[in-house]
Amino acid sequence: FLGHIDVVPTPDSGDWKYKPFKGTIAKDTLWGRGALDDKNAIVALLEAAEYRLSLGLPNKRTLIFAFGHDEETGGKNGAAAIAKHLIANKIPVAFIADEGFGVMKGIVPGLKNNCAIIGLSEKGNVSIKLSVNELGGHSAWPNPENATSILSRGLSKLENYQFPAHLDGPVRGLFTEAAPYMDLGYRALFSNLWITAPIVKTVLIGGEKTAATVRTTHVTTIIKSGTKENVVPPLAEAIVNLRLFPGDLISYVQAEIIRVIDDPRIKTSIYLEGQEATPISPDQGDGYDQIKDCIHAQFPETIVVPGLVITGTDCKNYTAVTNRMYRFVPFEFSNSNLSGIHGKNEYITRTQFNKAVLFYIDLFQRL
Repeated sequence: FLGHIDVVPTPDSGDWKYKPFKGTIAKDTLWGRGALDDKNAIVALLEAAEYRLSLGLPNKRTLIFAFGHDEETGGKNGAAAIAKHLIANKIPVAFIADEGFGVMKGIVPGLKNNCAIIGLSEKGNVSIKLSVNELGGHSAWPNPENATSILSRGLSKLENYQFPAHLDGPVRGLFTEAAPYMDLGYRALFSNLWITAPIVKTVLIGGEKTAATVRTTHVTTIIKSGTKENVVPPLAEAIVNLRLFPGDLISYVQAEIIRVIDDPRIKTSIYLEGQEATPISPDQGDGYDQIKDCIHAQFPETIVVPGLVITGTDCKNYTAVTNRMYRFVPFEFSNSNLSGIHGKNEYITRTQFNKAVLFYIDLFQRL
């Protein structure tokens, strides 16, 4: 069972309802950074374990708690080190449970029921540096083909391009398994993907968040050039961050960027170290089945479906440990509290937390 004790910073702390690192409890609600990402899951896991120990209940299987301290920066010194230890000591792992989706309210279009999404894979990520080196000079007689203009045209081409959309794997599984519970129109649409897939893709890529679930996304995050207002800079650079859909390899997206830009003067290189999308875990069998049964028991009327996690988790560091990795936390999420994750006013209610403890008590019993 994975978790991470580190959190992201709070540059907007002055705008919070309560101080982000004070841990204020007000009207049965705990406010603070980490309340939903990811200290909530760690404390719930430990509460459940302590409860079973207090009753002297035996575990049928060994439970391993692996809590890292640097997930938000990649997990290289936390999760990766733990994974290396497990492999070096030949410690077998049946499956991994980590953060990811939860019990989602009003997130899946056309679905009135709450929807618990178990992440079977997560997108990869890589940043590509674009650089142009040209002659600089005085701004009084500029060459129209200078570094900044060349790079700007290349970036414009890239911003007007989108990687192909995919409706397969966990994404297809989500919609096909949720379809029977949807409103009539959506039910017809998602139950017949063999013929409606082009329409569904068009609908999904029209939304900012839904588009990210069906394709590799890219966005320019850094642009650098020039140091003085009257000098044409000889160097212009940009960093483009990509989140990789499973199957879209780093080598492919870099080649595609080169093809789209179509300008040999713009050089591309990998910026820092990228991470391929993780393999897709089975949507049945050990781990998945127990989590699914436990969701049905603790969150009645909730629809359980597989899904693709578009953000990163520590699971990416455990791909050599097991092929069964499931990203789900037993907390109820809606648009109102999701905004607190990496945002301001992060909070969790006592009711939410108590349900999570009961979930893990039940899950440990089923293993």
